[in-house]
Amino acid sequence: MNEQPATVKNFIELYNAVTPIIDFLEKAPSELWWRGHGKESWDLRPTLYRNEGHKKAETSLLEGFKLRAKVCADNVPEYNEEVLWLFLAQHYGLPTRLFDWTSSMLIALFFACKDEPATDGGALWVMNPVLLNEDQTGQKVVFSGASQRVRNDIVKAMSPKPPRGKILAVFPPHFDIRHLVQSSRFTCHNNDEAINELQGHDEFCKKIIITTEGKDSIRKTIEGFGITNSYIYPDLEHIAEDLKKAYLSKK
Repeated sequence: MNEQPATVKNFIELYNAVTPIIDFLEKAPSELWWRGHGKESWDLRPTLYRNEGHKKAETSLLEGFKLRAKVCADNVPEYNEEVLWLFLAQHYGLPTRLFDWTSSMLIALFFACKDEPATDGGALWVMNPVLLNEDQTGQKVVFSGASQRVRNDIVKAMSPKPPRGKILAVFPPHFDIRHLVQSSRFTCHNNDEAINELQGHDEFCKKIIITTEGKDSIRKTIEGFGITNSYIYPDLEHIAEDLKKAYLSKK
C-alpha cells in the first residue's frame, strides 16, 4: 500500500479515505494513534530535534520546568521521576524528545484544522504503535509509561552522549487533566530521525492531506461533535474564549 496520500476537502471525503487505512493498519491488533498537523509538510519529529539550541538545552529546560511547576499544580511527579516530568512538560509546550499522539481521530483533527482562517493545508497521520515498536525493537507491544524499566531506558537515552537510540511508542500514565481529555499517547524519540523517514514506515504509519478549504469545513464539523478549545484545554481561559466565539463573533 505505497500509493500517494489521499487529499480531502471535507469530512465525508476524510471518512472515505480513512476507512481503508484503518483496515490496513489493523493487521496487528492495537488501538490506532492519530496526530494532526497544521501544515502538511511537517515531519513526525519532536520539537526538541527541530532546533539545535533546543537539543543542547534539553536538561536545562526540563530542570527549569521542574523547579517552577509545583507552585502552579499539585499533581506533579516526584522530583527524580524524569520521564513523568517529560509527560507533563510536553503537554504544556516545553520542547522535549516526546511526540504527542492521541487515540481520538477527532482530537487529532482539532489540531490539524484549528487555525482560523486556514491559510495552509494540513495533515492527519494515523499509526499502529504496536507495529512501530516491532520495527524498532522487535517487540510487538505498546510500552507502558508506568513501567520503571521503560522509564529507566528512556533516562539512559537522555545521557549527554547516548548511543543512537530507538523510537518507542509509550502509553503514559494519566495524572494531568490534559492527558485525560486529549487521550494522550506518546512516541519517545531517542534519536533525531522522523518517523516518516524510517525505512518501511508506510507499513505502520499513513498520512491524509487536508486542503486549506477542507480545514475550515472539517473544523466546523468537529465543533459540532463538541471538540472545541475548552474541551481540549479545560481551563477558565479557554472556556471564556469559546463563549466569546459563540456569543460575540456573530454580532
